[in-house]
Amino acid sequence: MHKIKKIILITFAFLLSLKSMSQKSIVSGTVTYFFNDYQGDKPDIGSKVFIFPSTMLNTKTLYDSLVKEYDLKSIKNSQEYIISSKKIRLQEYLKHKKKYSAEIKEIEQEILDYSNRYNSNLDSIKKYGFDKSEKTEDMDTRFYLSIMPIEVDDNTKLTKTTTVDATGRFTIKITPGKYFVFIRSNNRKGLKLSTVSGKCYLKLIDISENDEISIDHKFELDSFN
Repeated sequence: MHKIKKIILITFAFLLSLKSMSQKSIVSGTVTYFFNDYQGDKPDIGSKVFIFPSTMLNTKTLYDSLVKEYDLKSIKNSQEYIISSKKIRLQEYLKHKKKYSAEIKEIEQEILDYSNRYNSNLDSIKKYGFDKSEKTEDMDTRFYLSIMPIEVDDNTKLTKTTTVDATGRFTIKITPGKYFVFIRSNNRKGLKLSTVSGKCYLKLIDISENDEISIDHKFELDSFN
């Protein structure tokens, strides 16, 4: 009787292992980066892709804040350039007021519109505290320190990792659950502590049994990720 129970238990365990093996889901995608205006985008060959349980990281809000900060400040810089350019143009028109009266009126309105947008964007930057360098540096440092252990110790049972191939593709098989997908670019670097070794992308996914999720990402010049 004891032998029969043992055989049943072994068989049950074997069937469970087979079931868990069959519950493989797939995360795949293409990773590229902007190279230049002539050649466009290229496969981000050599980039690292990490997939790990969502419970291993609780700093997604930091990442989102860093992306928002970069976007708002990029808009601010762009608006400053446009306003400055239009003011220079206005000065040229003002030398010939009679001839360019209509153009002067038009460009003055454009400067006013862009100035209003600029002030609104500046208010957003102040609202989130992004005008304080010590705050943004602290956010970046904390995010870097949270993600670094996962990158350094990438051979644990909990973390799946792979390298983007020559076509820009990657594929990782995982069991169903909630995960973070973290990609570290090999060819597009940033200026912050968290991106100086390569720009990064973080996405939370919830994958079902035998499901396949596609994650494509392009690392830009003018964005955090």
